[in-house]
Amino acid sequence: MQTTTARALGACTLRDIGCALRNPTSIACMAVALVFSAFYGQFWSADIQQGTAFSAFIVAFVSAIPVLEAGGVITLFATSEEVAHNSYGAILRTGSSLRAIVAGKLIAGWLFGCVLGVLCFWVAGVGGPRLAPIAAVFAVGSLPFLAFSSGFGLVSKDQMHTNFWAWPLALSALLALLGTLGPEVSFLMYLSPMGLQVAECVAVAGPGLEQLYLLQPALIASWCAWMAASVFCLRRCMAKWRQQNPGA
Repeated sequence: MQTTTARALGACTLRDIGCALRNPTSIACMAVALVFSAFYGQFWSADIQQGTAFSAFIVAFVSAIPVLEAGGVITLFATSEEVAHNSYGAILRTGSSLRAIVAGKLIAGWLFGCVLGVLCFWVAGVGGPRLAPIAAVFAVGSLPFLAFSSGFGLVSKDQMHTNFWAWPLALSALLALLGTLGPEVSFLMYLSPMGLQVAECVAVAGPGLEQLYLLQPALIASWCAWMAASVFCLRRCMAKWRQQNPGA
């Protein structure tokens, strides 16, 4: 009998954390995020500290890349690879449910994304009391993107399918970055599942939302809409996986 107990969820989460730490690709992707963040901090730390208009784009990049390189790799690429190798069929036979498997992967990607996000801002020169609110922003703001990634990874049977979904996910993050280029395009933040996360990181470490003419209630409403859409998408992807694997 398949269950979603705390024990099953904990076992799946620990498995995914261990796999991420042993996987050279995930380690390399996280290292890339740190290197880029350190590079920006080395040459543009003064802009970040002063909150110039240009620093908004830097802060947005440092905010987005940890979720893409850590959370996205774990939830999308690792999930699709395990689906291709039919790993979940074996796990289900141990008594864990598909919910526990997906939730474990989502939690692992979320943890790595949050921790890497704080580290990226730290090496970029944003430290001290600002790291705590940045961690809180990552904890909440990254959820819609990671839920979409988990669902798409579950229905990706091979590398081509994975890349098919990776492009729109990456473009959705790019929309949030482009929204920092000026007030005339800041509305793009509302159109990205990563919009709240990027905007709030800009508010904490950058020039602030007032320079981009972004409204806090609108950002929250956008996040709620994206969160609902991502949960719906994830549930549909889980149902599709079950249809394609009736004996699992």
